[in-house]
Amino acid sequence: MSVLSERIKELRNKRGYTQDQLAEMLNMKRANFSSYETGRTIPPSDTLGELANLLNTTTEYLLGHTDNPFPVDESLMKAAAILYNQLNESISYFVLLCEGDFVFSKKLQNDVMNAINQAAEESNEKFNINFKGIADRNGLIDYTGLLSELDLDQRSNDFKLVLLEKIKEVAIKYHLWEDPREFPIKESPSSYVVEKELFDKSIELSDEEIKEKFEFKIDGRELTEEEYNRMIAAVRFERQFRDHK
Repeated sequence: MSVLSERIKELRNKRGYTQDQLAEMLNMKRANFSSYETGRTIPPSDTLGELANLLNTTTEYLLGHTDNPFPVDESLMKAAAILYNQLNESISYFVLLCEGDFVFSKKLQNDVMNAINQAAEESNEKFNINFKGIADRNGLIDYTGLLSELDLDQRSNDFKLVLLEKIKEVAIKYHLWEDPREFPIKESPSSYVVEKELFDKSIELSDEEIKEKFEFKIDGRELTEEEYNRMIAAVRFERQFRDHK
């Protein structure tokens, strides 16, 4: 028996069809269909395509060109492409949050590098970063240069998924970013309602509309323009990332 005949028979049995049933669906006699399974004849290309659809597989699998029996779901492939493309943008966003003249810049830098090294170790990613080439005379790295050294387009998705989680933890640790899922419920019901409305509606509103509609305070202090912009970016990022999970 050929690969084609074996796979037709194998999938027919797995799908619970009899030869009579498939022959009827293909508008042919049972003897003609049986000859496909014995290898005496090969189905024409149009019949082969129809048969692949009935067996929920691909002609490539039936012909032995691949060992994956399942057809590629184009919508899932597109969703995956969107997700993995956003990984690069998301990692870049969090890495660049670390850029700035902070009193804790050295510690922050060490945590960023530890996050990268841990992600590489957990995902078995191999690379060498030229730290000297992206550091100033004080030993502080340029984060745009770090992104260039990481070369995210060449990294595995496993590495990027792990790195994204770890770099988010660093950003939260140094209060560079607040996770919208962990906004505290304040004692004042009206304050909580404002936060919930922001989370639910901020994707649809423009930045200016949001600023006009809401007053933003954390620990009794009004947000600065920079803090406000970071918060809006964080909410939008979290919503988009969660939608494509």
